[in-house]
Amino acid sequence: PFHMHSNLELLEYSYLTCAMLLEVPHMAAHQFEQRKKLSRTFHYQLRNADKSPLIGPPDSMREHLVAAAKAMMKADWKTCADTLLAHKIWNLMPGAEEVKEMLRHKIKEESLRTYMFTYSGCYDSISPVVLSKMFDLTN
Repeated sequence: PFHMHSNLELLEYSYLTCAMLLEVPHMAAHQFEQRKKLSRTFHYQLRNADKSPLIGPPDSMREHLVAAAKAMMKADWKTCADTLLAHKIWNLMPGAEEVKEMLRHKIKEESLRTYMFTYSGCYDSISPVVLSKMFDLTN
């Protein structure tokens, strides 16, 4: 029956979102090393987006994800969360609001990790209070 089928677009978007949350901090930590990728599909989407000559607002599911990943690479958690959660596919998920809040929190954490890996060479020390304010996290 139709009501027992899984939405493939929701499944793919969930997979790519999880891959982004794992891969972007890993890419920041190991940017100068040749290593095995965690998700070939995610890297394929990033490469295709880089090859595209037109850069506009995201329309498709994959464009939303790539735009969110690029924002996370810059440690811009607000843009990442807004872009990723703006796609209407999340409304198909049971408990959509709880899932969105959990994803927003995970995006903050992984953006913080990305920030630390990317900009650790620029700092001698940094206050946890400053980081918690930057990424809207509680201690």
